[in-house]
Amino acid sequence: MLYKIKDCIMADIRQNKHFTLIKRRAQIIRYSYYLLSMPRAIGHYVLYACLSPILDCLIGHYKFQNQMAMVLIIKNESSYIEEWIEFHKIIGFTKFYIFDNNSTDDLKNKLEPYIKEGVVEYIYFPGIGMQGKAYTYACRKYRWKTKYMMMLDVDEFVYPVGENYKLLTIIEQLFQLNNCGGIGVNLRWYGNSGYEKKPEGCVTESYIYRANDEWDYNRASNIIKTISNPRRVFLFEGPTHPLYCAKYTCINEKGKLVDGAWAMKPSFQMMRINHYWARSKEEFLDKQKRGNVNTGVTGDKTWELYEHYNRNEKFDDSILRWWNGNKWWEKKHQKECI
Repeated sequence: MLYKIKDCIMADIRQNKHFTLIKRRAQIIRYSYYLLSMPRAIGHYVLYACLSPILDCLIGHYKFQNQMAMVLIIKNESSYIEEWIEFHKIIGFTKFYIFDNNSTDDLKNKLEPYIKEGVVEYIYFPGIGMQGKAYTYACRKYRWKTKYMMMLDVDEFVYPVGENYKLLTIIEQLFQLNNCGGIGVNLRWYGNSGYEKKPEGCVTESYIYRANDEWDYNRASNIIKTISNPRRVFLFEGPTHPLYCAKYTCINEKGKLVDGAWAMKPSFQMMRINHYWARSKEEFLDKQKRGNVNTGVTGDKTWELYEHYNRNEKFDDSILRWWNGNKWWEKKHQKECI
């Protein structure tokens, strides 16, 4: 337990905006920074890691504004945002906390109808290495407004596998298990489906070939994204999983412990995430230009990496059934036919 407390406090110090400026300085300056930052970090630990989970256990039938909310940090990918929001509204998400990381592609204007509707809360969040900080900010600010939060990227779509499953029902059942702070959901990796240039259609209808079930380059199929109870989260340092408060841990859909960013064995029986990481070659060039969301480096997404993740062995358009009868989907395709 003491190691966990120490890890949480040090992680909180690392999230301070001045940490990147100080970490390469002389040792005496770094130690001074740690000492000066310690009271603030300890205060955060008491407030968020001790009091919040206790209150969460005591509130019983507290009425949250939103049962399920989505958190997204995005930079210059506004052309995908409408489909992403509309799909997850179908799945049951009623609120979207969208962090704009220095976008220059008119993101806010495209979100304006959703902002007016009250579906989207827009947060301008500039800087480098802001993904974990955005997730932590969302958990701490909105934890008493939202019962469950999921952190995804705009190229990821989560949905229940079975026709009769509802995502909220699955989540509620799993959070009944002892010490559950979050649920790790595994990813299915999709390739470019033969597209060289960005297709005119939506992402979910254009990219319909994915990796075989057996494919597992660099343990990619074991990677998780987290649905969390934000009152049991201390902070996020990266994109996949948080540091949990006190006794809480992450489990998968089978109730098995997930330690860190990887599940021991991926499971897709109840829910899954479609990850459209590769997409067309034209879109991958744009991805290269945007750079790494955590480091700002523009050269780390290589064509060699693209070929590794561009998997098209298995046809799988199972996601499309969720669009049946959806007004936004039908209206969009009526416009394309004119």
